[in-house]
Amino acid sequence: MIKLTTTWEDFNSKMLEFIEELDQLIVKEIPDSKVEYDEIKSKLDIWRKHVMAYLKNSFMGFDFYSGLLYDDIKIYSLEFSSFSEDFARVQIGHYPELLQWMNFLHSGIVRILDMLRVSDVIHENLDFFFNIRNDYSTEEILNLTLIKLYNLYNSRFYPIDILLITNGININAERECQEYIDVLKERNLVNQFTIVKQKSIRLTIKGKMYVENLRKKSASDYSSVSNDKDQLFEKLDEILDQAQKANLGNEILFEEMEELKFAYDKLNKKNWGQLFKGKLFDLLIKQVINEDLAKRIFEEVVNMPLYLK
Repeated sequence: MIKLTTTWEDFNSKMLEFIEELDQLIVKEIPDSKVEYDEIKSKLDIWRKHVMAYLKNSFMGFDFYSGLLYDDIKIYSLEFSSFSEDFARVQIGHYPELLQWMNFLHSGIVRILDMLRVSDVIHENLDFFFNIRNDYSTEEILNLTLIKLYNLYNSRFYPIDILLITNGININAERECQEYIDVLKERNLVNQFTIVKQKSIRLTIKGKMYVENLRKKSASDYSSVSNDKDQLFEKLDEILDQAQKANLGNEILFEEMEELKFAYDKLNKKNWGQLFKGKLFDLLIKQVINEDLAKRIFEEVVNMPLYLK
């Protein structure tokens, strides 16, 4: 599992510094001399190496020379040998190619920050939830992908492999990512853009509407609650056991969850789900649990997201 070796605040601040440095290099005008042109290329190469080194040292449990985050930058990396040393070519319009690559680098850094901002692996210290995500069904993986894209919604495309891995989903085969995309495209929920081997997607309007409908459904429909009481209780017990080992929550949390079990046979799904949600809100108000833990418990047991606002 990916782990950040520094705080998110420090990491985010440093990456924003890198973006600012790159912005200073992106000069629209064609350089006046070959010396100036070579200086830009040299500074850009140094900048890129600093970014690579910082990314590599900022994470544990991830090989940045073959890993996805490194590749996200690498696909935009400059092979300076592909640019002519003949300044005459610069004068006839070769410089815009270099400018384009700088913009690609800028986009790559921004996309990485975007994805890490919505990464459960980076922002949650609740490792045990990702053991549960190993058992996600294909439909649950697809919905998680769409929800993350919704949280990122803009004009950019985001690599599906990075979205999945940074949110606790293992990729077991290279073909999986494209097959996930194929299913979502067939439903007209995403558009795809591929550069080199990086398969990136973004929501269509229909995809955006699909997630919004999921959110509305989660507010009133608890049909996703399992009919198998033993399976549901087993999942709840697993979460509570892991929470206890991680020193999350206290005896009040466990007592409230036991009351929920007792009420399962006495209520229909909707009423039970509303009771579950209400208990979590009470525990939040009493500061027995935090928002992150409340969302994870609800998501894993009720099989839908918990929206607190």
